[in-house]
Amino acid sequence: INYGILEEMNDSDRILVMTDEAHRTQYSVLAANLQKAMPNATHIGFTGTPIAKTEKRYGDYIDKYTMRQAIEDGVTLEIVYEGRTHNAEISDKEQMNAKFIDVFKDYDAKQ
Repeated sequence: INYGILEEMNDSDRILVMTDEAHRTQYSVLAANLQKAMPNATHIGFTGTPIAKTEKRYGDYIDKYTMRQAIEDGVTLEIVYEGRTHNAEISDKEQMNAKFIDVFKDYDAKQ
């Protein structure tokens, strides 16, 4: 569906557009429509995962809350990666098949 670009709706400079998930929504027809409809509005974008274009679109950051700050504040757990290796060779196929049947016995073929 092609909705096209809207006409200007309000040229006031007293409009504030606040966008959540700004890294996902402000680079396509939606963004073009907002800009065209309210060309003098002030835009503030919120995102937890900014991409390169986010700062270009919105300007410098008003505030940053880093993962390290969140961990130190106790609102986020630290992500810890522990590399593991595994010997994927199956030594007892009958035992593996029996275990598989036991684990999945309550499911039908479609599940």
